[in-house]
Amino acid sequence: MTDGYAGYQHLLGRLAGIQQCCQHIIRRCRAVIKLGPGGLQSWVGDIVAILREAHQAVEDARGSTALSADLLDKLRLRYDEAAAFGIAHNRVRDWHDGNHPGHVLGCWLREYKEQVFLFTRDFAVDWTNNVSERGAKVAKRHQAVSGYWHSLATLAR
Repeated sequence: MTDGYAGYQHLLGRLAGIQQCCQHIIRRCRAVIKLGPGGLQSWVGDIVAILREAHQAVEDARGSTALSADLLDKLRLRYDEAAAFGIAHNRVRDWHDGNHPGHVLGCWLREYKEQVFLFTRDFAVDWTNNVSERGAKVAKRHQAVSGYWHSLATLAR
């Protein structure tokens, strides 16, 4: 399970697979949807809905041997179409530091599709490592409200 950090990709040859954390993907989608007033970035909302539907389908299929191939094919097709829409509609949009985040995300989603959908093939793999994040939330919240400082600059504030 990884949060999208590319440094883990060198391990792929030694592992059965790498699952991209869907919660991290959803956060990236939410950041992109905020950039597009109107409906231009609505494709990322489709990605979020597809991931949630796939998660629900896996939960419903637990106890059986596999997820319905027809359902999975439809979800993956919708995913491909949404990512392609994001790439096409953001390809030529200028951004202050290079490619538009919608284009970057669309390309990433296309490139890492198999790692995004690993949880639909291997029921032992979860779709998110959010359990580990929940354990850290209490500590992070305590740091935020207790005056925890990260550097001398934040200590001075």
